Amino acid sequence: MTSSHTPVDAFDISTLLPKKLQKYKGESDEDFNNYKNDLDYAYRIGDGSLITSIRKEREAKIDAASQLREYNRRLQRRQLQFHQHDQRVLQRRLQQRQLNPHQPEPPVNHPPPNRVDRHPPNNLPPNNNRVDRHPHNPPSNRVAHRPSNPPPNQVERRTNNPPVSPPSSSKNPISCHIRFKTNASKSPRRSQRFPQRVQEQGIVRPRCRRSGRTANMKTITLDGIVKQAGLGNSIHKILSELFEHPFRPPWSGGEKGFIISINSACGNNRYLNIERPGYLRQSYSLSCCDQRRSPRSTTREGYVYGAGTGTVTFGDVATQLCCREMCGDMVRIRDTAQRVMEEAFKSDSSVNTGAMFNTCEVIFYYEEKEIRFHRDMTFINGKYSEKCNSQIENTAVGILVVGDSRDLEFALHNPAGQQIDDDPSIVNLSHGKLLLLHPNDEKDCMRCISGERRECHFRHRSKGVKSRAGELSVGFVFRCCKSRQLINKSTGQYIINKSEKSEKEVEFDSALDSYFKNTPLVKEHQRFLQDLFLPMRDKYLK
Repeated sequence: MTSSHTPVDAFDISTLLPKKLQKYKGESDEDFNNYKNDLDYAYRIGDGSLITSIRKEREAKIDAASQLREYNRRLQRRQLQFHQHDQRVLQRRLQQRQLNPHQPEPPVNHPPPNRVDRHPPNNLPPNNNRVDRHPHNPPSNRVAHRPSNPPPNQVERRTNNPPVSPPSSSKNPISCHIRFKTNASKSPRRSQRFPQRVQEQGIVRPRCRRSGRTANMKTITLDGIVKQAGLGNSIHKILSELFEHPFRPPWSGGEKGFIISINSACGNNRYLNIERPGYLRQSYSLSCCDQRRSPRSTTREGYVYGAGTGTVTFGDVATQLCCREMCGDMVRIRDTAQRVMEEAFKSDSSVNTGAMFNTCEVIFYYEEKEIRFHRDMTFINGKYSEKCNSQIENTAVGILVVGDSRDLEFALHNPAGQQIDDDPSIVNLSHGKLLLLHPNDEKDCMRCISGERRECHFRHRSKGVKSRAGELSVGFVFRCCKSRQLINKSTGQYIINKSEKSEKEVEFDSALDSYFKNTPLVKEHQRFLQDLFLPMRDKYLK
């Protein structure tokens, strides 16, 4: 019996809703395509709240663009009024000098034109060309000198204030004084005219706090995101699925438990990923929205991070690379990080806020685990490398910290990679903080160091948890990636089109098989991680 229900993966929003997906005036093709892709993904996963938030976000952007156009129109009209007024004053002066060539030059006065809002709405980007006050316009109690007998065809401006009697001097019987008063307190305050729109869907943008000497650093940290957004239950569920279930190899099915692999970072000795000096990581990603696959398909095409030079940095082999699909709880955390990132960088044109977070690396610091100075993206001759990077250019990185605190150090390095700053800037990452790494911090540019301008960039490192025993610090690292990979749905393992394994892959797979045959050792490692997680859960996630 054939079902009339349309499969979720076959849902084509462009054919089902052609009238609703109309491009608005002033909306770019890129924004419209991003909106269609996001809405398509939300319909495919069946998340009604995500659909609503996507539509509201688009409406807010369109409304802000229309307000900006209206503000620019008012600004041009006001500048035209000032220009016309200057022309009238100049003409009046010429006529007055013709009538009385011995009269002294009167001062220039600019009476206020029709009221135009002097400040744009708070949710609009700043306009450096805005004119708040004409340079010749005095702030208050303005006094104008005008001829008592205006020339023909000259209309005198009327005011509510009665004119002051002319001076008794007979030397200047033509001029008189008219006094203009403006009371600034009667005009509505800026906050009344344009209320701040910093709170949307319960997400409030906190203050940016920076530690250390960060005069040249644009990276920011925001406090209390976990508590404000109510993400504790989602984080608790994701971590419990990892710590409270058995380990598994990359080729074994199941969505829960740590995926154990063997790697040799930068060609060093072989390590289990739970024992290597660097942090332990587990990868998650969204599926590509433009891929139409049957619900019965055993594969998916997803975005991946580390497909460029990351495989060399971490020393991974292709047969042990894995990436889970983002579940509902992970998508909720990702949506919160996305909204906060867009709010934080909405006025910064150097950050591509239109790209969506589509990958997440959950990283774990405990005992001696640390990471040395590095950059998240690869630059060749000072330029972004398309071939060596899986992350999109000019996109921010969001790191949500859970558990015990750790420090992140930023230090300046020259283009050759040598550290030139002996006093690094230290950012403390405690529970609930969201760190937004600005892409310009990793680019080579001229910066001022001890009064001298030098070409350099920022690199960062973490020495792990402060107390080497019994502490656990977790980070949800969100990125916008362009690299795609065909992935097995049940195992999360990358599907590599190779006829046979390399010698290194055979060696590493054999060593991993031997590890899982040693059941007591596997259980000991699992018990060790659980002993780290339970105190952290009771302290921060209850």
